[in-house]
Amino acid sequence: EPFDDSEIISDSRLIGRSVWNTEWLLIIPGGTLLFDPEEGMDAFIEGQEIPGGGGERDGNGVSDVKLFFQTYAYSGN
Repeated sequence: EPFDDSEIISDSRLIGRSVWNTEWLLIIPGGTLLFDPEEGMDAFIEGQEIPGGGGERDGNGVSDVKLFFQTYAYSGN
């Protein structure tokens, strides 16, 4: 089912500042992708191999990742 951002309630009040860190690292567990972890990561990033393409990929891998943080705030200051 496609993501529908109209279902998200957002607010800019946060406790802490770690969410504003600009040096995030996303870890993708390649060991659980496909039959071969390395092939799974390659397909995830670069797309599927083109049959008869000599290892060339279709380029339909992941191009963007959206992260949503579940946060909380206290009313007041």
